[in-house]
Amino acid sequence: MKAFINKTITELSNSDTLNSNSLIKILVESTKNSITSGDSTSHTYNTLKDGLSNLNSHLNDTTLNIILEQFEKFEYSDSNRVDEIGAELNLMEELSVIQNSDAHSDPIIFHNVNVTTDKLKTEPNFRCYEFFVNAFSKHTMHESINDAVTKVNTYLSKNQDKLLVLEAIHIMKTTTPEIYTDSIDKLSLALVSESYSSDFIKYKLNYKLPVVNELYNRLSMLESSRDSSFTIGGGNSSCTIRNTVSPSMKIGKNTVVLYMDDKFIALSSKGLKNGNKLSSGAKSNIYEMNSEHIKNKYSEFYTLCESFYKLGFKPNHLGSGIVSTQIKNFSMEFKAEEDGILNLYVNENKIEDPNSINFSELLMVESSDVKSRVSNILKSTDSIFNFEFIKTLTNQLTLKEAYVMELNNDFHICEKINNVERIWKNDINEHKLYGYIMENFKYDISPIFKVKINEQVKAIKDIVSKKEEIVMNISKLEENIKKIDENMASGEIDSTYFNQLETIKEQLETKIISLKEQSVQYDLKKKELAL
Repeated sequence: MKAFINKTITELSNSDTLNSNSLIKILVESTKNSITSGDSTSHTYNTLKDGLSNLNSHLNDTTLNIILEQFEKFEYSDSNRVDEIGAELNLMEELSVIQNSDAHSDPIIFHNVNVTTDKLKTEPNFRCYEFFVNAFSKHTMHESINDAVTKVNTYLSKNQDKLLVLEAIHIMKTTTPEIYTDSIDKLSLALVSESYSSDFIKYKLNYKLPVVNELYNRLSMLESSRDSSFTIGGGNSSCTIRNTVSPSMKIGKNTVVLYMDDKFIALSSKGLKNGNKLSSGAKSNIYEMNSEHIKNKYSEFYTLCESFYKLGFKPNHLGSGIVSTQIKNFSMEFKAEEDGILNLYVNENKIEDPNSINFSELLMVESSDVKSRVSNILKSTDSIFNFEFIKTLTNQLTLKEAYVMELNNDFHICEKINNVERIWKNDINEHKLYGYIMENFKYDISPIFKVKINEQVKAIKDIVSKKEEIVMNISKLEENIKKIDENMASGEIDSTYFNQLETIKEQLETKIISLKEQSVQYDLKKKELAL
C-alpha cells in the first residue's frame, strides 16, 4: 500500500496540469508529511484518496480520473486484500477502548498504549498481535484489557496458518522481492482464496527458496500436529527431503510390496514366509522379497518394475516427483499434486488419459526396448504411487543418504552406506529420530516433534537427577561405613558392641549394592531413551 501511495504522489508531481494546482500541491505535501511522521498507512491512503475525490468533483480532470480509477483497481487487487486480511483484528480499536477506560490512568498501561501505538505506525497489525498480548497480559485485572487480550489470544489460536502465510509474504516483500515475485503473487492469491497449505507450498511454489522453505516447514508442523500425519519438513539448503515414488501392489490385507532402492520391499503388519526381515517394530515389519518369487508369482508387477528401472526414473529437480533419464525424444514425469495424487506429465503437459496420446509418434526414434518399457509404464500408471510416509533424505555436504519410514507409529531408518551396503535401524522414537537426522543430515526436526522430544528430554533429565541422588546416597552410606570402621579400630568402643556395629555395616553394604543396581537400571533406561 505504501508503494502505491508513493507511486500516486509521483504521478501527481509529474503532471504539469495537476502540479500547478495549489490544492493538489497541499495534498501531496500533506501526504508526504503523513508518511514521514509515521502515520498509519491505511489512514494516509484513505486521506489521499478522499482528498483527490473531493478535488476532482470540481476539477473533473482526465488525469485525475485515471489516477482515481487506479485506486479502485488497487483496492480489488490481491495485494491490498492481503493487507486487509493482515488487519482483520484492528488493534487501534482495542487500544482506543483501553484509552477510554479507567485502566489508562495507570502509568505502566499508559506507557504500553503509547509504545504499541508507535509500533503500529511502522508494522502491520498482524505483526503486533503478540506484542500487544505481551504488553497487556499482566494487567488483565482491568475488564477492558482482559477483553482485549482474550480477543487477540483467541484470534492467534484460531489463525496460526494464516498468520504464518502473512508473515512469509511480508518478509518476501520487505527483503528481496525480486527473488520472490512469483511466490508473492501465488501465495497472495492462495491467501485471499483460503487455498493455502504445506502441499500447496511444496507443489506450486519454489519451496527451495529460504522464506518459502521456512513457511513449508512451519505449516507442515502445524498440519501434522492436527491430523497426526507424518512429516519431517522440507529440509534446508543442504538437506533434501522428498517422498518416495515407486510401483507398488497390495498382497492380502496386511502387506504392500513396492520397488524401492532397486529391491522388492514388503511392508507388513504380520510375519511373511517369503521374505528376509530387514527391520521390525511394535506394529510393522519390513522385508526384502526374492525377485524370482515376485517374477514367478506376480509377473505383471515384475515387468512394470523392470521397465521402471530400465527407464532410469530419478527425482526431478524440485523433488515433487520422478522423471525418466533414458527417453531421448521427450520427457516423461510423474509429479505429485497438492492432494498427494500422482499424475503423468509428458513434455511438461499433464496427461489425463494416456490412451489419448499418440505415443508411437513420440517414440518413433527410440529403440524397441524403450518403446516396450514406456508401453508397460503407460498401461500401469495406476500402480505407481507417491508414498508420503517414506521419506528419502540426502545431504551433499555430509554425503549421507537414508530412507525414513513411519508405519503404524513405528519409525524405521534405512541408511545407505554405499551403493550396496544398507544398515536398518528400528526401535526409533521421535527423540532418537531427531538425534539421528541432526547428527547425519544437519537438519533440525525438533519443532515438528516438539512435544514428544520434550517428553524424552524430561525423562532423561529425571533419570540423571535420580542417578545423582543415588550417587549422593551411596556416598553418605560409604561415609557411615568408614566411620564405623574407624570407631571400631580406635579402641574407644567397647568390643561388646562390635557385633551390633558389624550388623549395621552389613545392612549399609546391602543398601549400597541395591542402590548400585538401581543406578545400572537407570543407565540402561537412559541408553534406551537416548541415541
